[in-house]
Amino acid sequence: MEIRPIEERIKELCEKASTVDDSEVPALFAELKALLAQHSEFVRYLAAKTLNRTNQEPNRAEQESSSSKAAD
Repeated sequence: MEIRPIEERIKELCEKASTVDDSEVPALFAELKALLAQHSEFVRYLAAKTLNRTNQEPNRAEQESSSSKAAD
């Protein structure tokens, strides 16, 4: 999933919301809601990936420290 096209489409829909005919609002909001859900899911994925990487870094440092002590 690419974030840029989703963000662009969200911006487009928000701009369009103020000018559309009342009959088009439900469809526009449905699409906007779906895009926001996709965006939120992607941000959660990135956050989890970052947290996992951050949580693993101290372990790597400890392993490297242990390896260098064992080599001495």
